[in-house]
Amino acid sequence: MAFAYNPFTAITGIYTSRRSEYQAGGAAFDRKLADSMRILGQSYRSGAQVALSSNFDRLAYVIQYAPIGMAAMRRLAEQLAIKHLPKSLTLFNDDPLDILSLGAGPGTDLFGFLMALAVPPSSLCFTRADVGTRWVSYYRAFADNFSEQVVEFQEVMSEMSNAFVQIDLEVEPTLSEAEVEISQAD
Repeated sequence: MAFAYNPFTAITGIYTSRRSEYQAGGAAFDRKLADSMRILGQSYRSGAQVALSSNFDRLAYVIQYAPIGMAAMRRLAEQLAIKHLPKSLTLFNDDPLDILSLGAGPGTDLFGFLMALAVPPSSLCFTRADVGTRWVSYYRAFADNFSEQVVEFQEVMSEMSNAFVQIDLEVEPTLSEAEVEISQAD
């Protein structure tokens, strides 16, 4: 049994809120967002490095790729579930679940993974590692929405530890050599 989650509810809320707050109006907001979506799509299709430098770029990414990322992670977790795993990789319901996400962005991998679980874990420790902190509002919107939609996870999500590690792996050669600052507050 897996859990159902519709990320488009959170995405619609984010889009509607950002559009209504945009000073130049809704039509201008939609044009800028469409431009970011077009450029982002072209970059991915060409294999170019994608720079998500503006709020429009991040929203375009969330709209176009967050649901795909969640579905891909869910499928990966479901495929792993049918494999014979070593005991060290087996998850028992009474053991806490620790997840580290490198390049976490809006946290799409967390929600995809949680959807694939048969039962919620006893507790959850989620550590997001990324180059920047600009994804926090998207992550929180997904986390709140996930808790609302998947009621079986409400207690786990409300009590989970949630750390953020800011790191640029292109600048820092390895995780072991990188000096990172861990912050509980985004």
